[in-house]
Amino acid sequence: MAITKVVENAQLTVINSEHSLTQQTNIVGIHILKVDVSAMIAGDTVVIRMKDKIRGADPTQTTYIETLSGLQTTKNWQSIPIPTDAASELICTLEQTTGLPRTYPWKLMRM
Repeated sequence: MAITKVVENAQLTVINSEHSLTQQTNIVGIHILKVDVSAMIAGDTVVIRMKDKIRGADPTQTTYIETLSGLQTTKNWQSIPIPTDAASELICTLEQTTGLPRTYPWKLMRM
């Protein structure tokens, strides 16, 4: 199974704003979001969300959420694999709730 990059970028945070990293529609595969959290220090908190639909007409809802706090020992965080089909929509977001604004490089991969 080939692994490909769907999209990549970097997000400068605004505290307590949920930033949309990417919104993908009609992409079939298993997706993993990777975020470089090496800039985090004590006092920082980041919430990463992945949202999708069960059926095409359903609302987009949170499928996976993880909260990271403080200095991270694992510098390249990655999500669990999220499967999508042609009727799905996949939205990945990042929100920094405490600390100073930071830039987080990220990449969405597909298998």
